[in-house]
Amino acid sequence: MSTEELVGGGIMLPRRCERHMNRPHSDAEPSLEAAALAIHRSYTRASNALRSSTGEAGRAALLSRALASTQRAHPALTDLRVLNPDGVGLGDIVASIEAHGRDDVAAAIDALVGAVVDVLTRLIGSDMANQLVRDDVPQPQHSARALEA
Repeated sequence: MSTEELVGGGIMLPRRCERHMNRPHSDAEPSLEAAALAIHRSYTRASNALRSSTGEAGRAALLSRALASTQRAHPALTDLRVLNPDGVGLGDIVASIEAHGRDDVAAAIDALVGAVVDVLTRLIGSDMANQLVRDDVPQPQHSARALEA
């Protein structure tokens, strides 16, 4: 495996976030905005892939179940509106980082995505679960013949 570790069913978290957050800046510590943006991109990528695979109702149901199982261990999730149809806002992530720290927020998002994959794995198996959550897997296209049948 490369320096990025696949976690959460193939979603690059939080090491992916770390790579983006640790790009050279004028000061040694990455800015709050850079950290928030990296975490936001990672979450949005997973959320959008889930929405594309399962629809909005499926995304909301899976995230709700995952949130229920992870929120106690990851209080940073309480500041994020995970079930919002528009997704988690960048401002919410900034506020959560200010309250909990960037590592805790990245770990919370990682745990949330991992919990979604766990739920899907129990329902449909790990191979299909990973395909539903990853955004780099091509989605099947319905052919005209299949629609006519």
